Amino acid sequence: MKNRFVLLVIIILILPTIAWAKHSNIAIIDIDKAINESMVYISLQSTLEKQNLKYQQELKGYETKIMALDKEIGQNSNKLSQEQLKKLKTELSQSEIEAQKVIHEHRISLDNAFSKAMEKIKISLFDIISNIAKEQNIQLVLPKLQTLYNTNSIDITNQVLQALNNKLKTVDVRFKELKND
Repeated sequence: MKNRFVLLVIIILILPTIAWAKHSNIAIIDIDKAINESMVYISLQSTLEKQNLKYQQELKGYETKIMALDKEIGQNSNKLSQEQLKKLKTELSQSEIEAQKVIHEHRISLDNAFSKAMEKIKISLFDIISNIAKEQNIQLVLPKLQTLYNTNSIDITNQVLQALNNKLKTVDVRFKELKND
């Protein structure tokens, strides 16, 4: 009985809010859905994955060199002089440092390219939201994550997603050219 009373009170409190929202031109949008399901974002992810594969191929050379040096040290540690062994260990250490540096540079390149592309996507997204709000005389658009309850009638996510797909199919992604020593 107590649960029904609480539910009744909640409904009584929410119904006027819903009616007010419909008449006061408020909309909500699921920004994550609009971005993540857009063609441009899917294209961006594909581009980043391809670039990451290129970077991984580049690192195979470092991996091969490191493994060969490690194997040589392991197999010949008793046969080599201390000076030769020290030289191989130094070369191994330098190769590992170089590889870590390249990995770090690759990660920065991917992160920067992603950030710049996402900035372009978000600018387009917010322009679209603004245009839809003006066209439909919407006075306030709230992120869906900041709403506790809403009806689908005030959700413009699918409309925004469709407009984003029509406006922006791909985004120019630029990767920093990395120096190969």
